[in-house]
Amino acid sequence: MRAAIGEMELDEILHGRAKLNSLIKGALQEAAVAWGMEVKRYEITEITPDEEIRSAMDKQAAAERAKREQVLRAEGDKRRAELTSEGV
Repeated sequence: MRAAIGEMELDEILHGRAKLNSLIKGALQEAAVAWGMEVKRYEITEITPDEEIRSAMDKQAAAERAKREQVLRAEGDKRRAELTSEGV
């Protein structure tokens, strides 16, 4: 499981559980074949990042929201300037 998680970005881990499940199931299946077993299914139901990672994710989300707000505000200012210059 560590090897599969180590190959993925944090966002992929948190939002791509199906891919992670598939990678881990494949690794388990390779190990199980020697024992004559077959892995039918593997499912991660919840991933809980530690507090430091959650804090970093919250900061990133806040920064993205602020960036979107600035872009929308700039577009609105530009549109207002265009309308003003047209005399509308």
